Amino acid sequence: MKPKAFMLYANNRAFIDRLDDDQAGQVFKAIFRFTDTGEEPEEGEMDQCTDIVFQMFKIHIEQAMDKYADACKKRSEAGRKGGLAKASNAKNAQANCSNNKNKNKKKKWVGIDE
Repeated sequence: MKPKAFMLYANNRAFIDRLDDDQAGQVFKAIFRFTDTGEEPEEGEMDQCTDIVFQMFKIHIEQAMDKYADACKKRSEAGRKGGLAKASNAKNAQANCSNNKNKNKKKKWVGIDE
């Protein structure tokens, strides 16, 4: 599962500010393409400076995606454990309810005169 969002850090602005508008646009388009499809710019698609800035963002995005995947895995496991515990508790409650009904019934003795 891929995240629906990614974070850009304000301190990375210094790198973007060193690019002209065309280069910055190429970086942002490459970032969105990478986060959406996993595709990186092809060799020669961007100049070296623009590619270096993209690679910097790519590292941060990959780290965030790994962290997101790990969090999803942990939440899934916690949900599975919670579901198993809830099912076990429901079975125990049903068994206890059946036991209580049997205890509350009066025993009838057949063949004994009162």
